[in-house]
Amino acid sequence: MAEWSGRPAYQQVAQALRDQIRAGSLRPGTQLPSLADLMQEHRVSSTVVRMALAQLRADGLIVSHQGKGSFVQERDAGAQTSPAVERGVAKELLASLDSLQDRLRQLEERVSRLEDPAGRGVSKT
Repeated sequence: MAEWSGRPAYQQVAQALRDQIRAGSLRPGTQLPSLADLMQEHRVSSTVVRMALAQLRADGLIVSHQGKGSFVQERDAGAQTSPAVERGVAKELLASLDSLQDRLRQLEERVSRLEDPAGRGVSKT
């Protein structure tokens, strides 16, 4: 299920599918679950699922065939990673880094409030 995390729901669904592909539970050539199944599994709308699949197609991880469904992209053993996949991975890493920085800032603020008995926070000089 997509959770309220500040990240768009379609990115969360795409990441969940990407993780399954990388973990090997969705192998090359395997058909992805249907649109309805993905909607139910992640508790999102068809628009969210379609956007997630579009992102995975742009990243070169899946291919879709009208009337047949979406399939994990077959990869040659010596195939190079496409620039689209590299950009997608870089974008994910930057988004994760931003999220971690936000969480670290929040933790620092909480620790600061806990360390200052007056609750004013510790001044940074």
